[in-house]
Formats: sequence, structure tokens, C-alpha cells
Amino acid sequence: MIYDATEAAMLAGERVDDIPLLIAHLQQMGVPSLLDTHLNGFDRGARLSLGWLATLWLTHMLSQSDAKARSVQLWAAAHPETLRWCTGQEVLPGDVQDARLRDLLRLLSDDARWQAFEGALNRRLLERYQLDGAQVRVHHVEHNSWIIQPDGALQPSNGRGWRPGMLRVQVVQAEIEPYGLPLATWVSTARDSAGAAIELIERVQSYLPCAGVLYVGQELGTLQMRALVQAAGSVYLYHLPDTAGVLPPAPVIGGELEPLPVGDEAAGEPAPRGYEWREPLSASVYGHTVQWVERRLLVRSAEQARAAEEMLRQRLAQACAAVAALCERKRGKRRLRTLAALQRAVDDILELHEARGLLRLEYEERSVERMVRRYRGRPTTLRVEREILARAEVDEEAVAAAVRQLGWQVYITNMPQERLPLAVLPAPHTAASGFQRLSGRPLSLTPGAMQRDDQVIGLVRLLTIAQRALALLEVAVRQRLTDDAEVPASHERRLAPQHAGERLLDAFRDIVLVRGGSGAEAQITQLTPLQHRVLYLLALPPEVYRQSA
Repeated sequence: MIYDATEAAMLAGERVDDIPLLIAHLQQMGVPSLLDTHLNGFDRGARLSLGWLATLWLTHMLSQSDAKARSVQLWAAAHPETLRWCTGQEVLPGDVQDARLRDLLRLLSDDARWQAFEGALNRRLLERYQLDGAQVRVHHVEHNSWIIQPDGALQPSNGRGWRPGMLRVQVVQAEIEPYGLPLATWVSTARDSAGAAIELIERVQSYLPCAGVLYVGQELGTLQMRALVQAAGSVYLYHLPDTAGVLPPAPVIGGELEPLPVGDEAAGEPAPRGYEWREPLSASVYGHTVQWVERRLLVRSAEQARAAEEMLRQRLAQACAAVAALCERKRGKRRLRTLAALQRAVDDILELHEARGLLRLEYEERSVERMVRRYRGRPTTLRVEREILARAEVDEEAVAAAVRQLGWQVYITNMPQERLPLAVLPAPHTAASGFQRLSGRPLSLTPGAMQRDDQVIGLVRLLTIAQRALALLEVAVRQRLTDDAEVPASHERRLAPQHAGERLLDAFRDIVLVRGGSGAEAQITQLTPLQHRVLYLLALPPEVYRQSA
């Protein structure tokens, strides 16, 4: 018998929600089996293997259920039947106690074991989900300070001071784009991350042995990194955040010298869209000299130019208002009595608002007669005061010249022109790190539990598995939609991750497992058409919610 949601909620039972989906998804990824393989021999005779311990911990962490307990121990105690038919074994709260969680983190911190597991996991995922890994982003994780709240939730921290539960860690990741799927992660509790990106590139090359991988990201700014990519037969594309010292006086386009972009758009003169010039480079990689010619591309983003112009005009308006406020007469306000003092104050305003050379300034000095009334023994007198005024207005010609210089960006690459023409350069990447998606998740750890560096490193590595699980939910849906021709194949890579994984899990609410009494079979809430649709898109059979208890 199958109950509807209203009838099932009236009976004593367990809130199943997205637990079977997450466990089945992690099994598809191979998390329990691969961890058991690479952590074999460290179970200490426990009933629940380390692979299944990690799987249940991740399931509790990722579940979107609004009825779950804040710790995995209480959660396991509240779902004995659900976990038994999802895992095929009995799970007790003692199987997921704090000591076992810390042991798991310690084992995950071992570099040799982790890299062996990570390599096996990557090979399985690349094959199963048919990911080509054609574009890999290498970047620093935005936050290097996190804190475990008293309720066990993980939150980013500003890093100021120290208190129990604070985790300070350097994390550099290589992710497959556009999915945000972690491929390799470098973790250290030391402040120095020098060499991290080079180590990541070497590991990625072992996971993706095919040449021609495109590397992007902020870590490609060093010459050594780009030389390593060039030596491996791959390509890179790097957006220079600072163009100082990079632009030549006249970039080369097709072998001919062209002027820098100074076209007058306002006068109808077409402004150039971009320039390209080449720079010969050489560097030593593993004792061998690598030489190549780097393309440097100067292009203008119309969208960024518009945004920068808007900000510029806002700054100029604020500067004009601040200059006018200098000469206002107010009670208790100290007035500037000399022209030199007024000019110094105006210079400070121009410096603050970056408006130097963009405003026309006028200074006026005049005498003002003011009648001073009689007071006590002082007669009524006519006082002549000296008044100094300053006026500022926008210099439209100077602003127009400045606007023509906005929105220009420099990219450097070793890609041939036929693969990356000037017209198809991407916009700089500004997406948040995948770790932001785990903010607020329950870790089932107390603030005082993380006292050792190896536990912190192991926790970060466990969280990268959680990142993979969320990203692969989205990958599976996109691939099924593409296979069913609901999304054109040419658009599949344009679908940027929008945290759809969490919304997919949100669809599985109010699913209740009703325990059977006196040997009767347990029953579960009937799935809705939407839930059946989500399971289909994830390539999961409906039987994950129909297992016999």
C-alpha cells in the first residue's frame, strides 16, 4: 500500500526526503567503494566501513531536508529504517560517533592515500559522465578563514583574531568548467602557497593525459606556470588584472603597426575593437628551456566600458558636490580663509574621487559687507569680510577622452588564432568558489574538535567530495536534457552553474517512511510527477524510493 503525503504525515514514521537520492548519487560516483579500497585496513573492526561512514556524513551534510537533526549521530538515530534499506546494513548512532569522524579526517589528510583516491574518483567520473575536461580553471579559494559555529555549521570568517572553531587554511583548486567540478585540490594550513598551482597542473595532467587542455584562472599569471602548460602541449588564457608595463607603444596587428585605440566614437569615427601583438618568451621547465611566442590581446568590453563610465560620472558628481560644500556657510562650520587653503582642500577631494584633470575649477575672491548689530557696549557697525568661493563642473571633453580608455582588457594566450580569434574572447570570470555553496552546512563537529592540522586538511578534502556531488547533480541533468534534445548540444556548455543541485534536492520534501508493525512491510509516501521527473533526469531509477524495508 502507498500512502499520500497527508495520510503518511499522520502516522509515526521517518522523514526520508532526499536521503535515498543522495545515497544513490554518491554510490553512482563510487564514493563508498573507492574510499573502502584506498582506506582498506583502517576500519579497526568497525561494523560500518570508512567508505560508508563518509557517504552517510556527506548525505547528512548535503541534505536539504528542513527536518534533519544538526548532528549526524542524532540524524542516524532518527532514520534507522531509512538508512538500513538505503545502505543494506544496520546503522547505529555509535557507527558515526565523533571519534570515527576524526579518524576519517586524519586518513583523508594523508597525501598519498588522498591522491590515489582522487585519481581513481576522477577517472570514474570523467568516464561515467563523459566529461572532456577541455577547460580547467586554477584559482585560489576566496576565503582562507572559516569557523565552525557552536551548532556545528560551517561559516566563512573575516580571519580577524582567533577563537575556538576557526580554521585557517590555504586552498587552491583546479575545476572543470563550466561545471565547477573540482578536479584537484591543494590544501595547506601554512600561509605560503607558493608552488601550489604548479603541483596542481602536474596532477591535472596525470588525470587528463590528453594534450590541448585549456587552462584559465588567476594562478596563470607567473611565467613558470605558463611555461609548464606550454611544455605539456596544452594552452592557456589569462586575463591580466593590471596592464601596467604590458602595453607596447604600438601593438602589432598582422605584422603592421597600428596606433593605440583613440577613435572618437562621439564624432562618428569607428573605434577599434581590439589589438593583438606577440611576445617571444622562454623559461626553464625541469631543466629544459621552453620557448614559445605568446599572443597578447587588447580588447574592449562594451558592457564593462558602460559600467565604468557610470561609476566615473558618479564619482565626478560626488566631487562637484563636495567642492560646492566647502564654501557653504553653516553654523559651527569652520570656513577657509585663504585661497591656498581652499585649493589644498579641493586637491584632496580630486584625489579622493579620482577626478583630477576631469573637472574645470574656478576660484573667486570677493568682499562682502555684513551689518553687525549692536551688542552691549558695542555700536552697530558695517563689517567688510573677504569670501573665497570655488566652483567645479565636469569637463566633458576630458571625460570623453577618459571614457574612450575604459573597458580595455589584456589577455595573454598561446592559443593559435584559428582556435581563439580576437572576437570571441570570454569575459573575466567572477563566479564564487564552490565552497560558498557549503556555507551553513552542518559538519557534526564542535568548535573545539578541530585542534590538529591534519583534521583541518582532511575536512577540506571531504568538502571537495561534497562539491563534486552537487556539481554532478547539475551535470547529469544537463546531459539528460541534451540527450533528449530539450537543450541543443551547442548550448550545453553555455549553461553556467546556478546552484541547481540544491533546488533539485529541494523537490524531495515531505516524503515519509511509515514503519510497519507486527512484521508488516514499511510504506513510503508516493512520489509526485515532479520527483519522478527529477529522478529520470539524474539517471536514477524510481526503485531508490521503493526498496523493501
